[in-house]
Amino acid sequence: SSRKYSEALKITDRNPKVTPYVRNKNTEFKEINELFAHFRDWTKDWRGANLAFEYHFWRHQNYDLGGIELARIIYDDVKFYEENNIHGIIEDGSQRCFFPTGLAFYTYARTLYDVNLSAEEIAEEYFSAAFGEDWREFYNYLEKLGRAFGHDYLSGDRNRGTERSEFYAPEHLPSLKTVRDITKEGRALIESHYNSDIRVRTASVRMLEFHALYSEMLADVLVEKAVGNDEKAIELVEKMEAEAGKYELQFERWYDQYMHFYLLN
Repeated sequence: SSRKYSEALKITDRNPKVTPYVRNKNTEFKEINELFAHFRDWTKDWRGANLAFEYHFWRHQNYDLGGIELARIIYDDVKFYEENNIHGIIEDGSQRCFFPTGLAFYTYARTLYDVNLSAEEIAEEYFSAAFGEDWREFYNYLEKLGRAFGHDYLSGDRNRGTERSEFYAPEHLPSLKTVRDITKEGRALIESHYNSDIRVRTASVRMLEFHALYSEMLADVLVEKAVGNDEKAIELVEKMEAEAGKYELQFERWYDQYMHFYLLN
């Protein structure tokens, strides 16, 4: 299907109009309702286990800058599949998907093993281990940052089906211009937690220091792109790639430089 990754899977009609099957003339189902109608029909005869093949950790992971909303979507998607007779999920994507945190990947694994946990329980479990007793401040910072960029905007879903290009959105400019104010707050939080006796917390915080720089540079690119200043945006993204590349060796376990800029370019 041509699903959107800025929103969770949902069936809205269990009796949709279904395209008739014609042998050797297979079609791609563009709509979740129809896809699952065919799936339910197929499982009348097939009684074995069913797997979904997903792409949360391919390019889509890059479109939620804070990673908080993507984690919620993944949580809802895993629950959705379990409720609709899917017994497991295989993911196609980058092995380095802990930027800015590993919440999305942790949520994916944790929910696969226990669908009875809430998204909030999983978030607290991960963030308290990664950032300590002040974990909620880091969570709120990343959530605020992600909203300023707009998950649906960065993924191109906001303009999908319109005559606009993906990132042309003058009305989104005020939100993009708040990014540097948000990262200023974030940098103060980072500075106050910069060193910890627990290594994972030090590493998590220092990752956010690089992520703040990445976010500021990306916001500058998008401020130009949102109003159609394409040449200036290209100039800025080239500078951004060179600057971010200076940190690749330090953060390559968690951050995929190639994938980020393959998409931006």
